[in-house]
Amino acid sequence: MDVIMLAGGAAGPELAEVSESGRKALVRIKGDFMVNLTLRAFKDARLRDKLFLVGNDDIKKRVPAEYYDYFIYEGGDILENISRGLSHEKIDRNKKVMITSCDIPLIGHEAVDNFIGFSQNSKAELIYPVVEKPVYDARFEGTRRTWYYCMDSTYTGGNFIAMKPEVFFKNEKIIFEVFNNRKNPVKMAALFGVKLLLKYKMGYATKEDAVSAVENIVKTPCGTFVSRFAEIVFDVDK
Repeated sequence: MDVIMLAGGAAGPELAEVSESGRKALVRIKGDFMVNLTLRAFKDARLRDKLFLVGNDDIKKRVPAEYYDYFIYEGGDILENISRGLSHEKIDRNKKVMITSCDIPLIGHEAVDNFIGFSQNSKAELIYPVVEKPVYDARFEGTRRTWYYCMDSTYTGGNFIAMKPEVFFKNEKIIFEVFNNRKNPVKMAALFGVKLLLKYKMGYATKEDAVSAVENIVKTPCGTFVSRFAEIVFDVDK
């Protein structure tokens, strides 16, 4: 599966002192840049095909060329960066593509292969990974996360997704709304309909309810993947 890694974005105040050129991707962790630590896991993944890195010249100068296959210059925001990645001539638009942030430096290639393997064998055309709270707390208890309290379990969302390019291009408006409200569970539920909002507020919503609501909007088969790797959701700025 092809992978697009997004390395744009400025470092927040809490990371500015350990970042070069003010870039979040260039935060230094144990002597290396965060983007390089994340890239190495994807580079070593067995099921990963071509790797596209989206960033600016500061990123390109500091990332070894052997860590990626194609470099794409970033646009004005994250959605434009996704669009540029999915529009690249070397992307197979008939297959699912994995889109990931670069700020998951603790991830290993096993977690990448775990998700890609599931996504390749799934009939869903959009797959989003989640991690259950007990799994996360066993590794990173005490760190802040946005939690979705569902009837079947409590989940937090991962830092990547797999989808067919056409799913993105047909649903850019709703994807923009989801991105802007991704840290507000109530607004997220409201975006996907009154029924889901009420069920969520009353504590009756399940993961499957959310998937069904998304499918009704994007008109394509969707799915979630419950990962056993807490590293896929760990944010360095939390």
